Amino acid sequence: SNWPLFAEKTKQLLGQDKVAVIFGCWTSVSRKSVLPVVEEMNGLLFYPVQYEGEELSKNVFYTGAAPNQQAIPAVDYLMSKDGGSAKRWVLLGTDYVYPRTTNKILR
Repeated sequence: SNWPLFAEKTKQLLGQDKVAVIFGCWTSVSRKSVLPVVEEMNGLLFYPVQYEGEELSKNVFYTGAAPNQQAIPAVDYLMSKDGGSAKRWVLLGTDYVYPRTTNKILR
């Protein structure tokens, strides 16, 4: 993907096209590439997928689950008696921001 192009198109949507709200970005990297533009131009971004947390912006509605809402409760359950009292497990994820950050939080 072309992250600089995402920022450029966001600037065009908010500035030239005068859109009120952007719904989009699928990955954390794409969100992070448009965030400075959205904040600078006081736009609104609805980010509809899970995200790693550790970020807050008055210009973004984060509608997906963060690790404290999804991963932490799952691990807590697995470690509980009802969940099988797991003592060891493996955390797998692809190589991008969300799984790396979630793995870091869960350690």
